[in-house]
Amino acid sequence: MNAQLIVDINSKKEKSRFVKTAPSVFGLNPDFKETTKAKPKRQKEEKVCKISKDISTKQKGDIAEARIAELIVLYGDTTLSCYKPISDDDGIDLIVKKKGSIKTMYLQVKSRFGDNPDAIFTATTKTTSIADNYSVALIFAFFDTSEGDLWDYLWFIPAPDFIKMANNLKKGEMLGFVAGRQKKETNKWD
Repeated sequence: MNAQLIVDINSKKEKSRFVKTAPSVFGLNPDFKETTKAKPKRQKEEKVCKISKDISTKQKGDIAEARIAELIVLYGDTTLSCYKPISDDDGIDLIVKKKGSIKTMYLQVKSRFGDNPDAIFTATTKTTSIADNYSVALIFAFFDTSEGDLWDYLWFIPAPDFIKMANNLKKGEMLGFVAGRQKKETNKWD
């Protein structure tokens, strides 16, 4: 730890969070001012790849669903299995099951692709595709095309809560989701 702190102090100088007060004794730098992290600038020789313009809406949805399934399996608190139904007729995109148990959760995934995660996220879903049961949930995720991955912030909403709070559209045939990551009084999904 001593070596790590010395390297931080020597490399960042007065911008380091730490100060050395005595041999092997460190404290917090009283003059440290936290700044927001800017994205590192790309070096000129680095090639920037862009997502193909020919990718279909279905392919985009499949990519987002696959990434969410990966994250569930990798980071679940318990050992979870993720399955993709053979047919997507009922609006179920992923089935998540705890290993060694019959407990199952059904997920509907809605994703948007773009390069501005601060944009307003809108999605609709058919009312008939959502069962009013806490074993069903909706996930709304933004796939950041500039980073090539899901944005760290997503919405996980149990179906009964979504049914109560969503905007009724087309005489109740569709339910609408409108949200953004910025805190606003009008953002009921925050």
